[in-house]
This record gives sequence, C-alpha cells and structure tokens, in this order.
Amino acid sequence: MWKYTTTDELYHYGVLGMRWGYRKAEYYANKIKKVSKQRNEAYAKKGAISNSFRKKSKQLYLLKAKQLYNQSKLNGTKADRMAIKELVKEAKYIKRNGTANMTGTRSIYGEKPTQNEMTSINIKENRLSRRKEVGKKAARIALTAVGSIGITTAVTELMYKQKNGKFGIPSLGFINGQLSVFVK
Repeated sequence: MWKYTTTDELYHYGVLGMRWGYRKAEYYANKIKKVSKQRNEAYAKKGAISNSFRKKSKQLYLLKAKQLYNQSKLNGTKADRMAIKELVKEAKYIKRNGTANMTGTRSIYGEKPTQNEMTSINIKENRLSRRKEVGKKAARIALTAVGSIGITTAVTELMYKQKNGKFGIPSLGFINGQLSVFVK
C-alpha cells in the first residue's frame, strides 16, 4: 500500500555559481559553421553579387556578433558586454536594412569578393535601400490619404444623420475634380 511521507529537504540540481546558458556557445559554433558553408556554396555557384551570398553574409555577421556577446557574458567585463551589445544591434540593423552607404563592409562580406564585386554589392545595396525608402514613402502617403478619407466619411455620415434622422450609405466620388465623400 502507498504511504505519503513528507520531508523538509530542498532539492535542486544546479551548482552554486553556475553560469546559465553556457551551452549556447556550442549552438552558435555549429550554426556559424553551417551558415559559413552555405555562404561559400552560394559564392561558388552564383558569385558575390547574388542575393543568397549577401543574405548569408549578413546572417553570419549577426551570428558571430551574438557568439561574441555570449562569450563576454561568461568571462567579460560589463564594458565589454555593452560594447558587444552595440555590435549585435548594428548587425541586426544590417541584416534588416542592408549595408547601403556604409563604410567597412568588407568585414561583413568576408575576404572572398574582389574589389569589383564589392563595388557591385554596394551598388545593389544602395538600389535596394532606395527601393525600400520609396515604398515606405508611398505607404505613408497612402495612409495619410486613407486616414483623411475615413475621417471625412465619418463626419459626412454624422451630418447626414443629423439632417435626416437616419444613417446613409457613404460613397466616394469626384466632385469638381476632387475626391469627396457623399451619402446616398
């Protein structure tokens, strides 16, 4: 038969002073090896100008920065961690937005690309960043237009309700060459 026994002992499986997350170093080492291999394959197949090579280079740069940060957490000073944390932020920014108009991009793309290939990479990154800026600007303009139309629609509908005692159906149309909202 089962018998319940209570104890006043506290069990834990850690070691005092143990550094948590120590195994992350092994994870980053394996991941860096894998991405580096993929980057080298992309360079061999398509060259330095290919999207896959550029993406893998940025991913590798970020992984190396994260690995440095984890190493500094284990045996670095607080000043080291703060400096490397800024490097990680920069790597995340580069991965997200590209290297357009940046100096020192050789550290991101490695030693393989020639000077001509680096020039073409920088040209391609500038084009992509300009395309992103144009897209963001168009989105801002569209949101501004949609926001003002939405407000105009609500005001027009409210005015119609005050006049007629019921809500109407708002419609968009051009009156005298300008986009306006009217209620049917």
